[in-house]
Amino acid sequence: MTTFSVHIVGKNVDLGTTFKNNCKVRILKIFKKYSANTISYKTTLEKNNNKFKVSLKVNLVNKIQFETIGRAKNANRALDIAVYLISKRIRRYLRKIKKRKIGRINNTKSAIFLNTE
Repeated sequence: MTTFSVHIVGKNVDLGTTFKNNCKVRILKIFKKYSANTISYKTTLEKNNNKFKVSLKVNLVNKIQFETIGRAKNANRALDIAVYLISKRIRRYLRKIKKRKIGRINNTKSAIFLNTE
């Protein structure tokens, strides 16, 4: 597996090792599941009044960047929401790329078939 840059930051919040490890494990699971070519990701945890906000930024190859925000009363729940949303975006993006490749292959096959007649 390739190495990539990891940043887990807390804005005016002291992050524990448990939260950091939990964050790394969940995000790495997504990257393995979808075989995403990742350059880096950054997780930021903020606390506003009673709610936690987790913003998650993922940089993929070809200068593609995804950003999601999870908000909840619990920090781990906010992380769950952000991870779910980022996995949804990566899944949709990879499906879109796959459809484009299949479309190109089908177009070239039909062009070859038409030229042989």
